[in-house]
Amino acid sequence: MLKSIAVALTILMAVVPHQAFAAGSGGGSEQASEIQQSRALLKEGNHAKAEGLLRKAVADDPENADAWNLLGYANRMQGNLDEAEKFYTTALDLEPKHLGAMQYMGMLYVKTGRVDEAKKLLARIDDACFFSCSEYDDLKRAIETGKTDQDPGW
Repeated sequence: MLKSIAVALTILMAVVPHQAFAAGSGGGSEQASEIQQSRALLKEGNHAKAEGLLRKAVADDPENADAWNLLGYANRMQGNLDEAEKFYTTALDLEPKHLGAMQYMGMLYVKTGRVDEAKKLLARIDDACFFSCSEYDDLKRAIETGKTDQDPGW
């Protein structure tokens, strides 16, 4: 029985994207703190201050897909859609199965009338999710309703 559980956990760890288990990729505790602080600021609606922290985070660790994704979110919420798209693209270049970046890029596509592109990302999210995931549900709802600025639920 224990061997079966160990095998199942090994398979699960190989299949489920790592962001489901970790808050960030790489970086030290200072960077993790910057990202944690930025999440709190974003939740409060303080997108500009969060953007400053996230710009520092990506300068400190340009390989951190989570930081790039959140930087895209901060910019999208401020109406800087071209910048947001660049940041989401960077996150997805670094981590092609980053669920948050796919969801938020999809939201941007809905907001800019590129629903077909959003649907393609929805399919990618569906492929990347082991079971049901909130990123899929949220993007699907945005595609159906056209509403893209709901609380991300951090």
